[in-house]
Amino acid sequence: RMATELFANAPGKPLSVCVAGCNPLHKAVQGCLASGQTTEFETSFKSSSAKLTLAGRVNPLLDEDGAVTGALVFAADVTERRAKEKLAKVIQLPKSA
Repeated sequence: RMATELFANAPGKPLSVCVAGCNPLHKAVQGCLASGQTTEFETSFKSSSAKLTLAGRVNPLLDEDGAVTGALVFAADVTERRAKEKLAKVIQLPKSA
């Protein structure tokens, strides 16, 4: 669901163009490409139907010499998980001494 909304116009375009409108993901991709290191990100955005939270990891693609040739993005919709975590914090009772 989220990938369809985030990358709707992506086929055939470079990843850097596709993620330019999503600042945390864009920064993670750029950081990975620059450093050759795996980077993580989390971002929330409003889709046509709801506010969504996306979390993931950007892994470098390396050639046989170790040079960065691209990036592979793994992402998951963590909207429900973050909402449950927020609710758990709200309803948590103070610890008694």
